[in-house]
Amino acid sequence: MTYDPTKPDANESLKVSQSPIKDNYADAQTAFSVNHGAFAGPSSGLHIVATFVEQIGHQTSAKGERVLYVTPYSTPVTPLDELWISRVNTTTYTPITSKGFSSNVAWTFLPTGELLKYGQKTWTGPGSSNIPLNEVNQPTFSEIYWAQTTSNNSKNLISIINISTTGLSLSGNSTGSLTASWCVLGKGVS
Repeated sequence: MTYDPTKPDANESLKVSQSPIKDNYADAQTAFSVNHGAFAGPSSGLHIVATFVEQIGHQTSAKGERVLYVTPYSTPVTPLDELWISRVNTTTYTPITSKGFSSNVAWTFLPTGELLKYGQKTWTGPGSSNIPLNEVNQPTFSEIYWAQTTSNNSKNLISIINISTTGLSLSGNSTGSLTASWCVLGKGVS
């Protein structure tokens, strides 16, 4: 039997309605127990795991709420279902499980909505090298909060000479091959 909220009928006697009531209770218990602790156990009513059904488009939140949901993320070359969070009473949506890699740039979103891009760059010094932060099929920055670079060789001084939402320029003082690891944190646009 499938759960039927119209059972029992108001005019049915207990003798007739007992079986549909038991069936409805069993169906409700089966449904409620999916991903939840057992009714009679110490985890009664608590989630064991959370399963999200894919949503079409972004979900909005009311004042005082955050919404966690799954919907495809279309910025990567191949759209994947990602876990998103919508901020309180706004239209800010953050894909908190999304990540990607393209040429020398890797990226991920943090649960707070910030975008983190990082990578390694090798060039021949002395001189500078540019790293694009706005590559196709990647999320972009609307604001930069922080950037850092380090050299793979303590004799090479590598510094950031320019940073914007579209690119990072590094400069090295040594002759020959220069390799820098870099990281940029900022407000992401998904």
